[in-house]
Formats: sequence, structure tokens, C-alpha cells
Amino acid sequence: LGLLLGAAPAAMAQSTTGGTSSANLNTMEVLLKIYDETEGLEWTDHANWFTSSDVCSWRGIGCYSATDPDGPDDERIGHVRQIDLSENHVQGTMPEEVWD
Repeated sequence: LGLLLGAAPAAMAQSTTGGTSSANLNTMEVLLKIYDETEGLEWTDHANWFTSSDVCSWRGIGCYSATDPDGPDDERIGHVRQIDLSENHVQGTMPEEVWD
């Protein structure tokens, strides 16, 4: 299973607090579900997953930033933009919570 979500799932749409890049609990819960249900420990590269509260630094997580080619959107900076776990030996099924 290779995974590339071009836009953040609805469950992760609100991933910042006060304009910072720290994820809120809901975003981290959804990412934990993805990690657990797709055998994250067996991924080829799971760098920074759960070692930092800044999900934007996690391998495969892309976030909106002030340097986006389409121009910065202050309300979206720090929000999860995409998840790219392709070529990462992802197995299992995506949890339902991702699509909520």
C-alpha cells in the first residue's frame, strides 16, 4: 500500500493553534491511527514520528507554509497539506477516522 494524499483529510484540517505549527490533539490522534493501523514500526522511514509535536517535521507529512508557491495563506500555515507515505513499505488499512 502506497499512500499519497494530495490534500489533508478533513480530520486534520485544523492542525494549528494560534498560528504555530504544533498539531492539535485531533491531528496527532489521526496520525497515530494511521501509524498504528499501517504498521508504522515496519515502515522504511518513520523519521520524527511522535518525537516532535510539530507534525510538519514528520517524514511524509507536508504542511502549508509561508513560502508556498501559491502564496502564503495565514490561516493555513502549519496545517497538514499532504501525506506522502509512498515507497515506505506501508501495510494495512487506512483508519476510518482519516476520512471523517
